[in-house]
Amino acid sequence: MQYLARKIQMGRWEIKPYIPAEEIRADAITGGCLRTIDDNLSLWQCKNSREDVEEIALALASGMQQIEGIKIVLLNKELLENSNFSIESSTGRTPVVDLCDRHIDVTKLTMIKICKIAEHVKFALLIASQFYQFTKAQIKVILCKAITNGRIKLDMLGKNQQKLKDEIEKALAVTPK
Repeated sequence: MQYLARKIQMGRWEIKPYIPAEEIRADAITGGCLRTIDDNLSLWQCKNSREDVEEIALALASGMQQIEGIKIVLLNKELLENSNFSIESSTGRTPVVDLCDRHIDVTKLTMIKICKIAEHVKFALLIASQFYQFTKAQIKVILCKAITNGRIKLDMLGKNQQKLKDEIEKALAVTPK
C-alpha cells in the first residue's frame, strides 16, 4: 500500500486573498485536518484507486455519529518515509474489523514536522488523482453495502451513533434486494 489517506475539510485548504500562494492557511492545521493526539497523526493505508479509497471512507464513516460527505487526500507513503517521518502500525478504531490493520500513525511529530505534512497535503491537493470526494448519498450506499455483505452490523455502532443507525436503517429499507 503506497499511500496514506487522511480525511480533510476542503474549506480549510482554500486559498484566501490575504495569504501568499506558497503559504498554507493556519485553519488547515489547527482546524482539525491535521489534528494530532500525543504528537501522532492518524492515517489509513491504501492504494490510489477509487475502490480502495472507498474502503477507507467506509472505515471513517462507520465511526461517525451521522452520515455526511467525506473528502480524502492521499499522501505518498514513500515520500514521507524518505523525509524521515516515523510511521508505526496501529489498530484502527472502526467497527469494520477487516480494515483495522490498515491504520497507521505518523509519530513523534513537532510543529515543524506537521507543517511539512501540510505541505505534502497541499501538493497532493494539486494532483487531482490524490483527492477523493464521497457525497452523503455515496457514503450511505457504502455503509448499506457493508451491512448487506455482513462486514458490519448495526449493533456494532456505538451508543452515540444513534443518528447514523437511524439513517442507515432508513436507507436499507428502501434499498432493492
